[in-house]
Amino acid sequence: MESCKMLLQSLLDTHDQMVLVLEEEMVAFANSTFLHFFGLASLLEFKREVGMLEHRFVPHDSYFHAGKIESDERWYEALAALPEQERIVSMINTQIVPHAFEVKVMTGIGRYVVVTFRDVTKELIKRILIQNDANTDKASGAYSRDYFMHTSASLQDAANFNKKHIHLTTIVLDSTLNDEASIRSFVALIKQNIRVDDMLVRWNERTFVLAYLVDADSFGDIVTMKLEHLLKSHQVQTCLQHSCALNTIVPKASEPLSAMIKRALS
Repeated sequence: MESCKMLLQSLLDTHDQMVLVLEEEMVAFANSTFLHFFGLASLLEFKREVGMLEHRFVPHDSYFHAGKIESDERWYEALAALPEQERIVSMINTQIVPHAFEVKVMTGIGRYVVVTFRDVTKELIKRILIQNDANTDKASGAYSRDYFMHTSASLQDAANFNKKHIHLTTIVLDSTLNDEASIRSFVALIKQNIRVDDMLVRWNERTFVLAYLVDADSFGDIVTMKLEHLLKSHQVQTCLQHSCALNTIVPKASEPLSAMIKRALS
């Protein structure tokens, strides 16, 4: 029996994802990835330090947590009953950094339940921001202003959850970029050189707003310099003489995104 347990533990430890095996609600096995997340060395430490796992789920409305469990439910049963896209929990690791996990619950294995946790932290903002083509300005290929305003609360929520700051860089085109093909080419150039979770928004006919999350205020200056270098290089390569006015807005203490937008466009 002991050799079987050692073999199972070895198999679980080969998984990059966090894996738990529950036996009648109690944790029977936890793989090394799971233990490492909490900075623990053994299952015994896990049981002593972590206790009931559902109480380690961050009580955030966007995720599943202990407050969403009925009194007669087990946490994994309540979670498994949710639609697939809602089976997301958040936990804080040993470095006090929050992570979001997509959870899968596998039952039908006698008295055992296998639960896997796939880290989707990097996908979180992308899920919020990217929906479908209806969210874009058809003429330019950038996000539409209406969609940005509709998702701004979610963007702020994602920034707060991930302990980041939202920065805005406004891009105002000059009058030489006056046809749809040129503007669409300009947008494509910008989108090719930003991260997938950055938002390039067409605010009006000549003004675009780039919204992005940063760890430090100095990163906003880096983005501005990168855009300036990109646009200058593009002018040289294409012999186009158009210019753009760039302005980066850094948030003030506790400043909401709506106030930042107002400052950016004033």
